[in-house]
Parts: sequence; structure tokens; C-alpha cells
Amino acid sequence: MSHPTSALDHTTGSGTPGRPPGWAPAARTTALLTTLGMLMVGQMYTVLALLHPMATEFGTTPGQVTWTATAFGFAYAAGFLFAGPLCDRYGPRAVITVGLTAATASTAAVSAVSDLPTAVVLRSLQGLTAATFAPAALSYVVRHIAPRHRGTSLTCVTSGMLAAAVVVQVGAQAVAAGIGWRAVFWISAVLMALNLFPVRRVLRPTPRGGTDGGLLQAFAAMPRLLRQPRLGALCLSTVALMTAFVSLY
Repeated sequence: MSHPTSALDHTTGSGTPGRPPGWAPAARTTALLTTLGMLMVGQMYTVLALLHPMATEFGTTPGQVTWTATAFGFAYAAGFLFAGPLCDRYGPRAVITVGLTAATASTAAVSAVSDLPTAVVLRSLQGLTAATFAPAALSYVVRHIAPRHRGTSLTCVTSGMLAAAVVVQVGAQAVAAGIGWRAVFWISAVLMALNLFPVRRVLRPTPRGGTDGGLLQAFAAMPRLLRQPRLGALCLSTVALMTAFVSLY
């Protein structure tokens, strides 16, 4: 008699067909993804603590510097639309690795800007690269963490992303007060680079799925998804919740 969860095991784990998968280590995986979530998502909020020193150096006003936060946010949202299909095609670990590498480079570049227009452009690039993490991390947990640990793991990872709004902002303020606002970005870049080895060490590759429709087909399906009433309601509720959350910070 087959085990009642055998169908799930064959499609979500990393084992071979006909055998239960070897689930990823829940504690190490959750700790890594939670830490990375705080670091990557926290980049959205860093400039909120740096508006005045950046404005002083660029010779402009703090209100104008907020464009660096707005640019990051729009690019971050757009990046989510690409990250999901990329995870389906190449696997979460590959997307996290490439995204983390690109985010390291873009974050380091922000630390070297000399004017506001360049800062806005590079912050857009930073937001686009940082956006690869959250969809890939949640996808990895669903595919590789055993069901009995999955809820706890998802809670920790999402909590880290939300806590970033406070923790990273406070950290950025402390660093800027001590050694300058540029240090916030190059320290972030160094921390991202240091996490590349644990990502490759702890996370496992995901076997390729059976869908070969390609990325264009995935993007073409998105408008049809929005026409589903339940998904539409979930999207609207998410907009209401996250608008209040982001506006507060």
C-alpha cells in the first residue's frame, strides 16, 4: 500500500521517483533564508534613515532623495513578476544565487554614487535584483522543507522580511552616524557576498519540472490569473495591507 503522501513526496522533495525525498535541513535552511530575507528586503528601507546625510552630500533636499526609495520600490515590485517564472524554470537556488550576486554588485555601486540621478538609477537596479529573493525563498521552502516544518519555516522567513523594515533601518541609522551613509551600502554588499557560500552549501538544486512552455508562456498567463475572482480578491487584500505597512515606514 502506498503512503498517503507519496504523490506529494515525489513532486516536492529532492529524492528519486519511487522513494521518499531527502528533505532539506529545516533549521539551517530557515535560519539562512530568514537572515537573507532581512538583509535583502531591508534594502528597501535603508535610505529612510539616510535621507538627510545623502541630501547634504548631493546638495538637494531630503524630499528629493526619497525618489531613491520610490525607484527601489517600483523596480522591486516589477522584479517579482520575473522571479516567479524564473524559479519555475531554473529552480529557487539558482535564482537566489544569481540574484544575490547581482544584488551584491548593485548595492556596492550605490555606495559610490556622486549625484542624485545616478543614485535613483542604481537604486532601481538594486530593487530589481533584490526582488529575486523573496519569491525564490518561499518557493524553496514549499519544495524542499518537510511538511511538518514548512509552516514554521514560512513564518520565520516572512517574519524576517517584515522585521527588516525596523531592524535594517535602525542599523543603517547607527552605521551612518558612526562612519557615514555610504558605509551602509558597502557593508550590505559585503554581507550579501559572504552569504553566497552558505547559499550554495545549504540550499539544494531543484529537479527540473515537466513544464517546457518557456518564460514567455508564463508571462502570457499572468493576465488570465488576475481574472480569477479568488486570486483577484487576494491581490486586493494584499495591496491594502502592504500599502499601510510600507506607508508607515
